[in-house]
Amino acid sequence: MEKIRSKKAEQIIDEIIDQYTYADTSERPWIIGFSGGKDSTVLLTSACIV
Repeated sequence: MEKIRSKKAEQIIDEIIDQYTYADTSERPWIIGFSGGKDSTVLLTSACIV
């Protein structure tokens, strides 16, 4: 994973990794909505880093 300088960003990415790797027995896929706005761009970028 690429090193990020912001501690807050690192904490958020660690939480995404934790949630993604959590043992979920439902086998539901993750769906990320993308509208092109600021919030969805940050979410998509974070998911790509992970």
